[in-house]
Amino acid sequence: MLAFACAFTMFAGAAFTDEADIQAKDAVNMLTALGVIEGDPDGSFRPDATVTRAEMAKMIFVVRNNSIDDSAYENNSSKLTDINSHWAKGYIKFCESQGIIAGYGDNTFKPDATVTGVEAAKMLLVLAGYDADKAGLVGHNWSTNTLRYAGSAGLLDDVNSGLEQGLPRQYAAQMIANTLDTNRVKWSTDSDSFDDILNGGVKETVGSAYMGLSYDYGTLTSIETDSLTIKIDADYDSDNYHNSDRNYSNGDLVNFTKVSEDYTSLLGQKVKVMFKDGKTNNVLGVYAVSDNTVYNTLMKNVELDGQKLKFEGSSYSVDSTKSIDLTFVGIDGVETDTVAYTYFDKDAAANEHDTNGNTSLAEVTFVDSDGNNKIDTAIVFEKIGGEVTNVASDKITFAGKSYKFADEIIDEELEADDYAVMSYSMYEDCKEIVKADIVTDELEGSKNKTSDNGNYSQYEIAGTWYNIDTTDSDTGYENVSVGDTVKAYVANGVILNVDTDDGTGAIPTNVAVVVGNGSGSTTLYGDQVKLRYFDGTLKTVTIDSDNSIAGNDTQLGRAYKVSGSDSATKLEELKNQKYNGYLALVYGSEDAKNVALGSNNTIAGKRVADDAVIVVWDENGSSKTITGKQFNNLTSSADLVTTKGAGAVFTKDYNGLDRVRLASVEVKSGSTIGDISGTSNDNYGYITADAVERSNGDVTYTLWNGSENLTVKEENGTASDRAKGTVIGYGSIDADGYIQDVDDSYGLLKSVSNTTPSQSNLAVGANKASTTRSISVGDNQLNVTADTKVLVIDSSEDDDAIGQEYIYGTTTLRKADKDVNDDYMNNVAYILDEAVVDGEADLELLIIDNTGKFDWIDDGSSDDEEEEEEGGSSTKDNITVTTDASLAVDKVLTSIDGSGNLTIALPAPTGAASVTADITVKVDGINATAAEGSITVDQKTWTVTGKNLSDKNKITVDVKNYKVVMTVAEGALTLSDVPAKPVDGTAEAALPTTAPTTTQAGLGTISAVTWAETTDNGTPNQVDSTDVWTATFTIAADNGYQFVNGGTYTLGGATVTATTTQLTVVFTFTID
Repeated sequence: MLAFACAFTMFAGAAFTDEADIQAKDAVNMLTALGVIEGDPDGSFRPDATVTRAEMAKMIFVVRNNSIDDSAYENNSSKLTDINSHWAKGYIKFCESQGIIAGYGDNTFKPDATVTGVEAAKMLLVLAGYDADKAGLVGHNWSTNTLRYAGSAGLLDDVNSGLEQGLPRQYAAQMIANTLDTNRVKWSTDSDSFDDILNGGVKETVGSAYMGLSYDYGTLTSIETDSLTIKIDADYDSDNYHNSDRNYSNGDLVNFTKVSEDYTSLLGQKVKVMFKDGKTNNVLGVYAVSDNTVYNTLMKNVELDGQKLKFEGSSYSVDSTKSIDLTFVGIDGVETDTVAYTYFDKDAAANEHDTNGNTSLAEVTFVDSDGNNKIDTAIVFEKIGGEVTNVASDKITFAGKSYKFADEIIDEELEADDYAVMSYSMYEDCKEIVKADIVTDELEGSKNKTSDNGNYSQYEIAGTWYNIDTTDSDTGYENVSVGDTVKAYVANGVILNVDTDDGTGAIPTNVAVVVGNGSGSTTLYGDQVKLRYFDGTLKTVTIDSDNSIAGNDTQLGRAYKVSGSDSATKLEELKNQKYNGYLALVYGSEDAKNVALGSNNTIAGKRVADDAVIVVWDENGSSKTITGKQFNNLTSSADLVTTKGAGAVFTKDYNGLDRVRLASVEVKSGSTIGDISGTSNDNYGYITADAVERSNGDVTYTLWNGSENLTVKEENGTASDRAKGTVIGYGSIDADGYIQDVDDSYGLLKSVSNTTPSQSNLAVGANKASTTRSISVGDNQLNVTADTKVLVIDSSEDDDAIGQEYIYGTTTLRKADKDVNDDYMNNVAYILDEAVVDGEADLELLIIDNTGKFDWIDDGSSDDEEEEEEGGSSTKDNITVTTDASLAVDKVLTSIDGSGNLTIALPAPTGAASVTADITVKVDGINATAAEGSITVDQKTWTVTGKNLSDKNKITVDVKNYKVVMTVAEGALTLSDVPAKPVDGTAEAALPTTAPTTTQAGLGTISAVTWAETTDNGTPNQVDSTDVWTATFTIAADNGYQFVNGGTYTLGGATVTATTTQLTVVFTFTID
């Protein structure tokens, strides 16, 4: 918004955005200047859009009344039935009252219908004085008569549009302009026709009669506040008011005053000034006529092409004198002069006004005003840029000088430290200061340029090239480099000031630390390096060795400027300059800096800001980021290299203080990043299925990362360390699906027993609250922040069903369930982000089971609940299978081969001696015999043959009493925690009775151990030397299984006897 010392006025004469599409330019410009017609708010005119009948009525009203206010006519009576609620009712009723419109036979007007050219011509003929009845503009032949009269009156001149169809806006303007120039007529009873000799014997145009229109054509030579001056063009003598009849000759000056609009943009052009009743102090409008050829450009774009001026790709001749009439609109006022064409050369030494040159902000309008295709006139608008150093309530300081709001036009949006542009307003006779445009984006390229007018550079920002003065340090050109995100103040294609700080303090995205380059690494190949960016991103990239430092020539822990793609990366040594506002202290041949740990932790002798980002890296290629606050809390015993341990250091202002804001620090040899307290993982995952080892040594597994299930590959991993339920930390997952920087120190979640809150180890507990942003464990409130990594799981599920949806601030964190003793059961595991203070801390990681407890937690209820019966029914195609509780229906497989034989397959687990079942088959309701086959691999089959079956038969298969007969061979029993030989002197009551455990298929409930002293050679009920003791327990066959009756087996010295449903295991011990 601009503040004005006087009333704001429109900047008149500006072209429509679609001016090139306008054929009737003079008519459109004239009617626009008179306020009869107007463009759209977006700056366009839409010349080919058609005019409605209501819009035509409004334009005629404006011509007739010199006003757009129709309120006096809105309540007039009318026979027209469809206009009373219409926006144009006042305009329509006026035209109706004047006989200009009559409506249709059904007493409607159809205001929103398109007006045709003939309808518009009829309305304008009546406006010009033609009596509709006498001229036959009504009745059967109205159209023919309208076209005849309109043609002879000149109303249709230059109207290049079909007259029986909708009238385009530009030709409505042409038709009205023609009407304004046509003479009014009256009916003559003498000649029984119309003539243009009015009462009193005078002739009068429509424009003169109703708008008082007088015209002057000439070149607009000057503007001074609300006055303008033109140089009369005698070629229009017959049209001009100030003509030879009034003793005006070609080139004479005419001054107009009390001009209500600013026509500065028309300076130097041939214009038509429309004024009322011959009074030069009552200007109705001004517009540029089509005789002009006008070129608007910038002084920085103009160069010489021989003796021609060249700009924007084209060359233009200059009048034979090679001089140009110049109007110089300077900051301090207006000058006129005649200058040589070389005045405009951007590459020449500075001209007398210092407006040429490649970093000039000046604008120039070149005009060919006499139609000879040669430039004869130029108007140069001086503009200067500068910094706004102060903004007060009544004034600002711009470029070192004060300017008052009351005296000048000053942009009210200006703030201190902005850059602005000053120019001179001829119309307001004061200075105008507006804020420069701001462009914030990546600096994508640069070019250095030389010129006799001073050296400069070109910077490409967001795809646009800008010039910048490299002889003036105030432009900030020394503070930026390609790849930076920059904030630039720009005007007319020139950068006034640029800074790498984009206003957000953003970390540079084109600088990264090398944390792996193949030295001792088995995961980097060829010319690959691993980069850690300061925003935490970790990438493995391939170096473009033809255009970059080679990968094996990089120094670990050192920062480099990065460009190119991940497959063809270019690394460059840093310079002692700012990168997005961060000043590099380690660059080129500069050595790494020292690190001091103790009471005042420093890097390069400078304090570290709490919000700094510190990359911590070790010799194994692992890296993490910690905050400056975490670094400042490290003790002197932290395992960091202190002598030249900081391979990258960047400083930047922090609350007015020079502080380290970015750095990389090396971990001591033999230590890892895990040994540095305060380090955390970039990401965490919960493994949802056991890892699989691949032939190339990789392992693959799926993990839940809090938002999605990711299947990853890990180089040289160990499958047993990546079992389902394992919690890991990691850096990133590369484009090939390889997981980087895995931290497996947390192990299986079910094995975590630690309950003490920690910043490095997992702790488990029960959440006693039900909120969205914190959990309550013990007596502590542990906060979930936007940075907390949250993994919501259902540990009772498998695979992809384990991970559960979580939305920060929305998802309620499940309260723990209670066991039979009314105690909360563990359902959370977590790592702190900070130490607990006054019972509160933020969380780094939270794993929470949304069922209310981890699946492995025993709630103390009975285990004797009946197992869910499996049976069911299933139909596929024409075969229906039913089973009882001995077998799930989906375990029964059926198929019909090409010979019409039905095969039924039941599962046969590894080690099964036989599989039995009662199988009944019916084909179309008739029993069929299913012959029993043998066990092959993992199936037992039955077949129905000789029936020539097809999908037309209705087949039922009923399976009952499914059993698996197990043969347990020597050493085949797999048990854990079996009884051991007692120790001499142990009381019988102290002997362990805990039941052994097993995961072997087919083995069901195992009983507790019972002890018996079969030979007592000492104290009864006590284990003594030479005593013989037995430990006995039983193993039941699992549901669906049976043992070979009467079998005898051995197990690690035990005797095993069998029935079909139970094994009895007896260990016999002779005490030493």
